[in-house]
Amino acid sequence: MADTLHIHCNRVGHFDLLNVDPNFLLVSHVKADIECQKRIPTQKQKLTFQGVVFEDDHRLKEYGIESGSTLFLSVPLDFAINIKVSITIPSGPVVNLWANEKDTVSTLKKQIRRLYHWSAKAYEFVFGDAFLKENQTLASCGLKNGSSLKIMRYVSAELESTL
Repeated sequence: MADTLHIHCNRVGHFDLLNVDPNFLLVSHVKADIECQKRIPTQKQKLTFQGVVFEDDHRLKEYGIESGSTLFLSVPLDFAINIKVSITIPSGPVVNLWANEKDTVSTLKKQIRRLYHWSAKAYEFVFGDAFLKENQTLASCGLKNGSSLKIMRYVSAELESTL
């Protein structure tokens, strides 16, 4: 019977793999599914359960995994993860952009400039209730896959014309 596996990872968030059967599924297949969903190469993934590191050529059932079990995913600290960031534009629409967690806020502003032709000096990004500095990396700001930012624009006359 196929069911769900829960995957916990501090760096990419928690997610589920659906329609899995631990009796037949190899660890390498789980890693391939994670690569498809989260864009993490299989060779960068370590899956664990109750302190045991999984080996690719073993079946999940060999580790005592059942439907509904929670596995833990680790990735190397030096591995930069691609994240999707939702940005709310002042006029209302939401733009979804892909970025690398090691990119800076300035890099996101360059993407907005390409899309909307806005000067980077005309607005600030806000995450939660904090203004983000242009030289900060997205990871150092606390952004993860699925994070949401708002654009707060300046209304001074000289900057207004750039919008």
